[in-house]
Amino acid sequence: MKEVLLVFQKSIIWNYYRKNSLFILVVILFSFGFLSGQEHKTFVKSALKSWYILSFIFLGWSFYAFKTYLFVLRTLNQPDFWFLFNIRLLPFRKRIWIWFIVQFSLIQLTFSYAVFMAIMGALQMSYFTVGAILLVNFILIIFGVFIFEKRTLSHPEKENKLTNIFSFQLKFPKPYLLFYPNYLLVQEPILLLLSKAFSILSLLFVIWLFPTDEYDKRLFGMFAVIIAAAHLKIVSEWVYFKHKYLQFYRNLPLSFLVRNGYVMSGYLIIIVPEFFIFLMQKPIGISVFFNFSWLIFIISLLFLSHQFIYVNTISEESKMQWYFFAFVGLLILVLFKIPLLFLSVIFILLSIFINLKYFNSSEY
Repeated sequence: MKEVLLVFQKSIIWNYYRKNSLFILVVILFSFGFLSGQEHKTFVKSALKSWYILSFIFLGWSFYAFKTYLFVLRTLNQPDFWFLFNIRLLPFRKRIWIWFIVQFSLIQLTFSYAVFMAIMGALQMSYFTVGAILLVNFILIIFGVFIFEKRTLSHPEKENKLTNIFSFQLKFPKPYLLFYPNYLLVQEPILLLLSKAFSILSLLFVIWLFPTDEYDKRLFGMFAVIIAAAHLKIVSEWVYFKHKYLQFYRNLPLSFLVRNGYVMSGYLIIIVPEFFIFLMQKPIGISVFFNFSWLIFIISLLFLSHQFIYVNTISEESKMQWYFFAFVGLLILVLFKIPLLFLSVIFILLSIFINLKYFNSSEY
């Protein structure tokens, strides 16, 4: 039993935290970098007294749980991990216990905060609210166990029905620029939903915080980095999409400018919701030039991340370290008031260099 659990731990749990380390870092910095410990206590006390606030917290936990469900289902659908379907050879009770431990380990990011809220609730003798917090987390775990158990009882090549529940087809001829957005809507709707939800909520938070904050425009630059980091999985999925469905793409008679112009235009389409909200809110003191610089800055970050995936001389583990240090370094550069447009030009030039050197020789 321990040996089987170790296999699932290495194949799913460790793999999840390795691939999502930057996302988890962003969430932690977002949660604890802008709120002190005392402010967290005040927020939790308010949430314990308001079911309205608590419902939004439960919704956030549910989004994160669905992110873990999607990761496990995608892992099970990969041929390299089809050996995990041998769990069907184990008795029912052992299978349920293994999936319970897997799902419990995957939601530690939200469960830890739930424990903190439960302790605060117990100290305030809000036992009914504490019970609701624990019940929601238990349901999220059990729902994951149910999904994984049901998936492993079917053939490995059977299409993931959970994803198809949220998908729909765009029934009209699509230009090339809409190929990947349509793929996200149809094949990866939960990934798109989670990435956009976190990105938009982060933007709304900074707009709400801006009038009383001392960071001035630097705050928007910092959250531009966070918004770009929230789309990293969408970036890597685009490269995977082209390698799987558009293998002929490199042989098309497209010039360098046209090919990379498509990529940047695609990211412009993907980032439209955030930019639309940014413009509609119209923060006081923000110029049109800064609006333009802010948009180009995010697109340049996504474009650079896209090209960086083509670098085949660096392992995936090393790339995550590069992402981590780049994330911290960018926050420092923004805090030192380095112009966003200047950084954007640097990133685009670096992207061009990487593309020229690694694009034709890259393998996914």
